[in-house]
Amino acid sequence: LKTSPVSALLRLAVASTIGLYQLCVPAALTSAEVQGLRSGAASVSSAVARMQVDERRLPQQRVVMLTGLDSGTSFYLPLTRLHQGRTAPRSCWTLSLTQAEHVLHRDGSKSFTLAPIGGFVMLATAVEQMYRTPAHPVRVGDVVDLGGARIVVQGLLRGQPKVIRAIFDVPLEDPSLLFLIPTSEGIKPFRMPKIGHAVLIPVPFIPP
Repeated sequence: LKTSPVSALLRLAVASTIGLYQLCVPAALTSAEVQGLRSGAASVSSAVARMQVDERRLPQQRVVMLTGLDSGTSFYLPLTRLHQGRTAPRSCWTLSLTQAEHVLHRDGSKSFTLAPIGGFVMLATAVEQMYRTPAHPVRVGDVVDLGGARIVVQGLLRGQPKVIRAIFDVPLEDPSLLFLIPTSEGIKPFRMPKIGHAVLIPVPFIPP
């Protein structure tokens, strides 16, 4: 069957439109994603640079990020600060990357429990599972020794950590420890409650 010129042009137009869509839309989405990552990285870098710490004492302190927005706000904090020409902490530990409010209950002079609320659990996101794959699930009673702090899994929900207990080698008020949380006002020190008291930690947030 012969194809009329108009029909051929219509087919060509449709094919061209589909081709342009397949080419341009993914490229635009990728560009937007890259820009978002750059913007997010800049925000994190700025927050790390402006975090409320004593530059003179920081090299002797062990930073404990109670909650983190992502690995950039915690795991690479020392490297980020060194790259900025600033002092870095003696060490840096992150307890949770879960994007939720957490309840911190102080149960001793050297210890507290930490639990995300609202049905959230730890080690459930792709970022977290880069460090602990579901192929090696945690169990109640499992202990992670950080050398100066021990993290004990105390409760599970849907097979993932729901409650952890952090036990340190010194009282929580010891100047060698610096507890931090990322908030709408930047990365700020966190003041521990009295023994037997509990406080609500807000959802991790880094201002743009």
